[in-house]
Amino acid sequence: MTYTQHGNQVNKEIDRHIKIIVEEAKNKLKDNLVSLLLVGGLARGEGSVEVTRERIIPINDYDIYAITKKPVNEKTLNEISISATKKFGLKTSFSFVISDHKMNFYVDLRNLTLSSLRKVEPMVKYYEIKHSGRVVYGEDVRKMIPDYNLKDIPPQEGMRFLFNRMSLLIECFKPRYLYNEYSYEEKKAVVYYIIKNYLTIAEALLLLSKKFVPSYRKRAIILKKTYKNDFPELYKEIPDLADKIMKYTALKLKPSFELDIKTWFEARDDVFKVTKYYLKRAFNFSEDDALKFPNKFKRKIRKIFLINYLKYYLRNKLKVNFGSTLLNRFAQVYLNYIYFKKLKRATGKHYFKIFLDTTDPGLKLYSAAPLILFSIELNKAVYTKLLESAVKQLGKVYPVPKIRKDNEQYWEDVAKYYADAFRPYQFLKA
Repeated sequence: MTYTQHGNQVNKEIDRHIKIIVEEAKNKLKDNLVSLLLVGGLARGEGSVEVTRERIIPINDYDIYAITKKPVNEKTLNEISISATKKFGLKTSFSFVISDHKMNFYVDLRNLTLSSLRKVEPMVKYYEIKHSGRVVYGEDVRKMIPDYNLKDIPPQEGMRFLFNRMSLLIECFKPRYLYNEYSYEEKKAVVYYIIKNYLTIAEALLLLSKKFVPSYRKRAIILKKTYKNDFPELYKEIPDLADKIMKYTALKLKPSFELDIKTWFEARDDVFKVTKYYLKRAFNFSEDDALKFPNKFKRKIRKIFLINYLKYYLRNKLKVNFGSTLLNRFAQVYLNYIYFKKLKRATGKHYFKIFLDTTDPGLKLYSAAPLILFSIELNKAVYTKLLESAVKQLGKVYPVPKIRKDNEQYWEDVAKYYADAFRPYQFLKA
């Protein structure tokens, strides 16, 4: 089976890993397990691995869906993931609750039941499962997924992807990198998350133009051909964006980890310019003042953040053909409750302050991300006022302790708490 562009030996090693995951899932889930679907780059032969003389190291994660008759709780999914990873023989310090700013491999195992598979909302992940997922065990259940068109996928999807990638830029960076002080593993994380940001830019833009395809290579080629005509305003601002995406797509398929820290700042600037363009085109949202951005962003986006998903959910589950502002708000309250429970498991604290602002926890996090990203510069300047505003936003979703406002250390502390707050949201499986 072909999982990467690295040849037969690498593909055989990944196949060994996949078989271990299959056995762990079968042993744990028994007759409840119907199918295992590999998704993402590996399923398309576009997976990323690091090949050294000593070993073959998968980068980031294996994305797998366990399709079952009855629901499987998150604890069981994580147990399968951890057990399988140990049997691979790979060193990793990955945690589902705490970030350590490094590239740590993990098995991202998620669950869908047969009944829910037939009723999934029009999201990119389900579109990709149907059109490019690979069955690694059991029945081919992909045909059960609704055959959504690209026009059915709401623009909230691209927005989420862009903010998630910005969050990873925060997670992977430390101010001492400005002095070229980083380990190899830290450098690898920075390079890989820069790559992921540019790939996500292509993904989001092609969702806007309705030319999205489930392939890194094809997306880069399509954007290269259409960028100037489809996105003329953005082209004037970042004329070489499509070329950068071609470059970083090639690095995704066959990674190398040479780092000039200037590229982190370049990626930060590019992804936020694209995000602002995306928000304006998709939601008529515009704001250039960083300090005004968070509250204005939340007020605008929370009104419509879940509406599109709710319409499909209600139609499929209850045969009701509507969505409403009240239901949108109720859904966000529910997601805050789920996040509240996950945060309790991660920190041991009941953080009731979450419910003072019932905006979706992701939107609360996203509103802080640009403030953190742009509060530090290549010339080592740290903008305390932006960080103070970020802490205020972050405090609405996470128990941030008092932090000494000590320039670079202040930035690092705020970024750490952001990354730790983002981790439970990133793995919000319940």
